[in-house]
Amino acid sequence: MLRVSTRELAKEPVGASLSFSFPGGEAVAEGILLGVRGTVTKLARGYLVHVDATWRTDAACDRCLDPVSYMQSASVDEEFGPEPSDDVRPLDEGEIDLLPTVEEMIVIERPLKVLCREECQGLCPVCGQNWNHGSCSCEEEEVDPRLLVLKKLQENES
Repeated sequence: MLRVSTRELAKEPVGASLSFSFPGGEAVAEGILLGVRGTVTKLARGYLVHVDATWRTDAACDRCLDPVSYMQSASVDEEFGPEPSDDVRPLDEGEIDLLPTVEEMIVIERPLKVLCREECQGLCPVCGQNWNHGSCSCEEEEVDPRLLVLKKLQENES
């Protein structure tokens, strides 16, 4: 659980802050948290929370489907208050629930393309052989799919 109590901070003046830290190991969204830390600062109506998170994600390479594990980190500032809106997250009975914030960070920071390595060769489109592990005997003729009809006409005329 990634919850921070604001009960003690509520008694302090505006501008007061407290630090928090959570160990890793919790499974969230698309990853495993390695650590979450940050600060909560009291505002006139609510709290400003700064969160630094580090996580590990296990995925499949987008080219060859081999398993890939990668680490990422991100930071975000969120406002929490008694009257939630588009820019203000809700307080939950004197506690700030950081789980939705951290899960959003993980989803937003996910790379558009996950590769096992930059030089990944991918899979053979004919037989599915992983070209990183060896070649195959398939003949790969690259034909623009839009011209495939013309190629078939040409073959029929021959």
